[in-house]
Amino acid sequence: MKRLSLDALVVGIVFLALVPAHAYQALQGPTELRYWDSARADNGYTLFGVSGTTYLLDMEGRKVHTWPIGTNPHLLDNGNILDALTDDPSGFGGFKEVDWDGNTVWQHSETRTTYHPHHDFIRIFNPKLNAFTTLYIANKDFTQAELIAAGANPATVPSTGGQMDAIVEVDSSGNVVWEWCFFDHTVQNFDSSKTHYVDSGKTIADYPGKLNINLTGHPLKSDWLHCNSLDYNQSLDQIVINSVQGEFYVIDHGGTFIAGNPTSSTALAATSAGDFLYRFGDPARYDQGSPPSVLEDWTQSTTGNKQIGGAHDIQWIAEGLSGAGHFLIFNNAEYLSEHTSQSYVMEIDPYLDTSGNDTGHYVNPPYAGYNTVTSPDVTDKTPKLISKQVVWNYASKSNLTLYSQIGCSAQRLPNGNTLICADTYGYVTEVTTDGQTVWDYIVPNTKNGIVQEIGDSLPMTNSIFRAYRYKASHPALTGRSLTPGNTIAGRSTVSNPYAGSTYTALQRPTEVQYWDPSNAYQGYTLFGAQGATYLIDMHGRLVNTWPLGSNPRLLDSGNLLDSDGASSIKELDWSGATAWQHTETRTTYHPHDDFVRIFNPKLNAYTTLYLAAKDLTSAQCIAAGCDPADVPYDGAQADTIVEVDMSGNIVWEWCFFDHGIQDVDSTKLNYVGTGNTIASYPRKINRTCRAGPCVPDGLAATRSITTRRSIRS
Repeated sequence: MKRLSLDALVVGIVFLALVPAHAYQALQGPTELRYWDSARADNGYTLFGVSGTTYLLDMEGRKVHTWPIGTNPHLLDNGNILDALTDDPSGFGGFKEVDWDGNTVWQHSETRTTYHPHHDFIRIFNPKLNAFTTLYIANKDFTQAELIAAGANPATVPSTGGQMDAIVEVDSSGNVVWEWCFFDHTVQNFDSSKTHYVDSGKTIADYPGKLNINLTGHPLKSDWLHCNSLDYNQSLDQIVINSVQGEFYVIDHGGTFIAGNPTSSTALAATSAGDFLYRFGDPARYDQGSPPSVLEDWTQSTTGNKQIGGAHDIQWIAEGLSGAGHFLIFNNAEYLSEHTSQSYVMEIDPYLDTSGNDTGHYVNPPYAGYNTVTSPDVTDKTPKLISKQVVWNYASKSNLTLYSQIGCSAQRLPNGNTLICADTYGYVTEVTTDGQTVWDYIVPNTKNGIVQEIGDSLPMTNSIFRAYRYKASHPALTGRSLTPGNTIAGRSTVSNPYAGSTYTALQRPTEVQYWDPSNAYQGYTLFGAQGATYLIDMHGRLVNTWPLGSNPRLLDSGNLLDSDGASSIKELDWSGATAWQHTETRTTYHPHDDFVRIFNPKLNAYTTLYLAAKDLTSAQCIAAGCDPADVPYDGAQADTIVEVDMSGNIVWEWCFFDHGIQDVDSTKLNYVGTGNTIASYPRKINRTCRAGPCVPDGLAATRSITTRRSIRS
């Protein structure tokens, strides 16, 4: 046994467990304020709703004011809150407006049984009525007969019918003054005897202003489009509405609104005057682009021309702000078929053409074209096409830092920063234009109450739908008492430990986060990092190091077996001196990933196994029955397991290529035989599979030879 330092043997002096063992969650950390750079943040007050309460917080997260309602709160200029009647943004019967003191001053319920309000709403000033009105999204019911009459494929229409989103506008008395519905702006090429059929010689691609009622792979159903956000631009008198399926649409409100005549307004909105002025996100839906897809080699995929999916909080950037007139949206990035899912915040200039010129009018995104964007190799993302109209695209460095599969919001702030809310994990952050974090906050409200610490939790444990930032000079706050109290979680003293330092999103201390001496398996932990191997005690204190650290294995002798990152495997003694080395000298063999020292009972000696990608020629692949349609097989490889003795002699070798099967050519090797199929050979590799061995780095998922074992002792 090797001699360990005295410090390493002293166990239990440092007590890291600040909470009982049963209460700790992996990577647990404090809720509420995590960081605030007061010099670079757009200082003001942050508003969000959670569990039936709306909070207004100062920059330290201290409560300034609350309202007794809180689902998707909208702060009005008069200091009132407009919100849903029930605590569920996915569906509610109507809306309530409460004043600064929480008193209900207005309420509207949708009484029509075929309309179902959900997700979003907005108070606007209607210039044609010279009055405030409220817009909201509602799913509208349609019968099976109505949908089929509109050209829907009867084979895909449920017997119960389906729903399409409508935008409803009501005045302060609750009267419907205008209405628009996707149903009136559909197109189809399925049945020429039905309405909405394409004109002679035309295709779906000729109708970017309409929605194909027979979307491939997305048949009609209830909540068909699942629209989740809308915004109104008063200067344009236009509305933008976003569908979670991957598009947002701009429609003309002013040009379809007839003051004093709701019936005529709704009728006009149902004509071509109400067709989309602009749409963005998924041009494959109108046959002007490629959809996301899994490729023939199903380990590979492409996002196609699709830009957004599962997105939320579409909005125009307001006048006077950086990017004014552009669109801002939280792109949850669902349904994109990316190798590594990640959320983004996108700013889109809809007026740009393919040369980057501002045309002054909406440009159909496919006409503007796309740039190919390549991510760092470590992200495991394939190159993807990003619209040239995307002028800012924020993402955290780690795909796990800013990520949410549902909900979320983004808001451009007066100083050019952007406030971002990731719904799923109750995370609110403020970033600069170059992506630097200047304010970080974790919502303390959970399904089980308010907490000061949170760790590994199910999604939605501390979710909030959106968050907004307001300056003290905002009309809603002018003249109000904004005296801060304690934080939501009851803190009277707020810590900002990283103030004045270089900070990254969700920054936290490294090394030991928690240790329960009563239940942990006591010993020493070994790992390799940045070219060195470390042996540490339970406190994280250094016991020994080796000058190699790729995929280290501690041998019973106390020596370390590891790769040099190239073609050699080295064994180092306790002091780091090389005790053994093997280099793969064959130019057609390329060691990678894993290796293991074993005791070979037939040799009664130790040997070393390692993985190597073996080069194959195109001729070898064809002769073995690989599909000629997929040639050339340039760079083809098959994984091999090589075994060498302590003198470096090869004593055994096994290769996937030797255990293939194919059903393409009966004259070639490895044919399935009469009456058999690939399914008859579960112990062989299909040579004709595009994800099979006859591709570069074939079977690249082969990363280990044996199950990884604990090395703590």
